[in-house]
Amino acid sequence: MSTIQRAVILTALSLFTAVTAATATAAQAATITGAGTSVTFSGSGGDFVTGDQPWSFDPSNSVIDASVSSDGNHVSVAINGNTSWNLDFAAPQGQALTTGTVYDNAARYPFQDPQQPGLSLFGNGRGCNTVTGSFTVKNATFGPHGWIQNFDATFVQHCEGDPNSAATGEVILNNGPAPPDLTVTVAPAATGTVSHAGGEVTLTGTVTCNRATTANLSGTLTQRVNRNTLVTANWSAGTVSCGPTATPWNATAVPNGTPFGPGNAELDGTDNAFDPVFGVNVTGSFTQTIKLSPH
Repeated sequence: MSTIQRAVILTALSLFTAVTAATATAAQAATITGAGTSVTFSGSGGDFVTGDQPWSFDPSNSVIDASVSSDGNHVSVAINGNTSWNLDFAAPQGQALTTGTVYDNAARYPFQDPQQPGLSLFGNGRGCNTVTGSFTVKNATFGPHGWIQNFDATFVQHCEGDPNSAATGEVILNNGPAPPDLTVTVAPAATGTVSHAGGEVTLTGTVTCNRATTANLSGTLTQRVNRNTLVTANWSAGTVSCGPTATPWNATAVPNGTPFGPGNAELDGTDNAFDPVFGVNVTGSFTQTIKLSPH
């Protein structure tokens, strides 16, 4: 097989691996920019992936994105600079990557046997059909939602079982402690206004988040107008911008049949917001007794 044919096949295989890895890692990759962050590797003995060249990346010349699976088993690294590369490190199935551990007998991620570690370096249009190698985790400190606080690993990768050629390198990721989870605080106003014409209620309030995002607010309004009649209506404030400064919102609860009237009513609601840091949805609920006044 010619070198060109091999490169085409390996590029297709590498793309498949990238898709598989992304599916297996239930976490959003974060861009790593902390001091000391770097990815360096080089080849020897005719290594196909590196071309026997040294490669060096850090936040000054590339974007380095990384995440860890929720069980700490798999770290995925993507480097995008003047060339693009991917690195994967996985402990045997059911184990977490652990500081001070040497992972021998690694095979190509994600095609390794369950009892084997997984390893893969590919990029710049080149990759291995099969991998043998090992890696050593010098430091592994993880946070929630796929956050990598610190990760340092050295590795040796042999393509196609050739012990005479190798890619060797080190990944150092420093991202610091994870920021706090997204918090959403909804504060309904203590009063609402009832329309004389249709008995619908105008609701107001504010919403505050500990970082900039948007929140969807909705719920129900319930009022017992007499012993036998319970009035209920849905309400929605839609999508509201949310940040550290309280943002006003308003909504209308339109009854179906019996109108709302002056007096107390029970406001129930849910908030749903997307955490842009961790890439997860955050959902909460709130309830409050409010006083309805005629308008």
